[in-house]
Amino acid sequence: MMMLNQMTGNNPMVSTLMKSMQGKSPDALRQMAMNIAKERGIDLDQFAQQFGMNIK
Repeated sequence: MMMLNQMTGNNPMVSTLMKSMQGKSPDALRQMAMNIAKERGIDLDQFAQQFGMNIK
């Protein structure tokens, strides 16, 4: 988490996102990501595969 904070600097949007992620279970984070992707019309599985990740 600390490394991500250093990489993003003082970006308020990222700061808000990081605060909303703290203390969440992996399942809650997965659901959060799925909801954001759905709102934006993105296939989350396909997006993750572009980065070599499997989120299922």
